[in-house]
Amino acid sequence: MIDIKLLSESWTIQETFPKGHIIIRDGEKLDDKMYIIKDGSVGIYKNFRKQGEFCVALLSHGDSFGEMELFMEINRTATVFAEEEVTVFVIDRDHAFEFFKNEPEATQALIKALCMRLANTTKATAQTKRQYEKDVSALNDEVSVLEHSANTDSLTGIFNRRFFMASITLMINNAFRDKKASYIVLMDLDHFKKINDTYGHQIGDDVLKGFAAMANESVRVGDLFARYGGEEFIMLVSCNEKESVDALIERIRKNTMKMNIEFEGKIIPVTTSIGVSSVLSGSDNDIETAISQADQALYTAKREGRNKVVFYDE
Repeated sequence: MIDIKLLSESWTIQETFPKGHIIIRDGEKLDDKMYIIKDGSVGIYKNFRKQGEFCVALLSHGDSFGEMELFMEINRTATVFAEEEVTVFVIDRDHAFEFFKNEPEATQALIKALCMRLANTTKATAQTKRQYEKDVSALNDEVSVLEHSANTDSLTGIFNRRFFMASITLMINNAFRDKKASYIVLMDLDHFKKINDTYGHQIGDDVLKGFAAMANESVRVGDLFARYGGEEFIMLVSCNEKESVDALIERIRKNTMKMNIEFEGKIIPVTTSIGVSSVLSGSDNDIETAISQADQALYTAKREGRNKVVFYDE
């Protein structure tokens, strides 16, 4: 169920349909809208009022419909029928994509709902295998799109902070099982606000995307790299020897200075300050401590002149 308090009146429209009204018809051309129920209930039907009719799902407050076709850009695949008077929030394509990118909890609720519909469809469509396989494929594609959206930073295309924090425990435990040490690496682009103020936010975005692409190419199998927030990036590095971490981080620092971000024919100088700490275990407390220590080391790098790497030293 999606928390309707997250919806804004500035980009939603409320509509009310009477009991018995067909809100969406199977096979209709896509109208670039999805719906979230405020009050009342609807049924989602296949083969509506035809032989083999079955109800895929009954939806009520906080449930959504019409999203699958919106994300997949296909004609409507089911009929939505008002079981009673129903009031809905209507959201267009652009705002729907933006909403689910910015609200991971809503994305997860939608994924769970889609999985439940998939399970219902599996049971009810045994006699219509061809249509069932088509529906399953579309649902699986939509789940993949939503999961990718929930885990990825929309500007840079790399993993976001949410995915990093959700994955780090397992990756650290796997590293310790393989007798490898793990390190948290925090990277912050120097004087980024000045870049934005001097050259504009488009150039600032280009700097962020360029740095993310460059650093992501340096990430090895078993490491994890993500945008942590703003101009700050985070990396989990696991290896047998500390020298490997030193080499990786120093390569990123030097390659940052070689980035070719141009403005009016001139290269914009870009550098990064980096803080590093070791992780003692995969426990939440040790992870939080390691991130805090890397942040302290990063602050030291900034204070000591920027464009340098500092390891946290207890």
